[in-house]
Amino acid sequence: MLRSQRRIALTLHSYSDVIVAMAMTRKFDAIVIGTGQSGPPLADRLTQEGFRTAIIERKHVGGTCVNTGCIPTKTLVASARVAHQARRAAEYGVKVGRQLSVDMKRVKARKDRISLQSRTGVTRWIKSLPRSIAGMRASRVRAWCA
Repeated sequence: MLRSQRRIALTLHSYSDVIVAMAMTRKFDAIVIGTGQSGPPLADRLTQEGFRTAIIERKHVGGTCVNTGCIPTKTLVASARVAHQARRAAEYGVKVGRQLSVDMKRVKARKDRISLQSRTGVTRWIKSLPRSIAGMRASRVRAWCA
């Protein structure tokens, strides 16, 4: 089927508990739901091929990996590993002065900062795509082939 023969219409409805960047009805060649690991590369490829693309994200740009999964978890594990290594410093002939302690507020702040950097990078990438609409949030999306 040719692109011109198949169009997808998207309607976003604004709800009091959900911020919708743009409440509208427009026509798109493609709709990418989610900005996790496969969403942005797919949207990028679609826009490179000339498709008008809508990108929809329910909550935070970047999906689970960037916000609550891979990146935050690996950041916390890295902090734990450093604390573990410091506790074992004497085994390596390294003297550590005072009692070792972990400041969880700073550990969490570091995790949040790194996740924000990743989220910001993905957001910047998505917004730079030509022929795409991004930054929309919706709790309910009605899409259909017209």
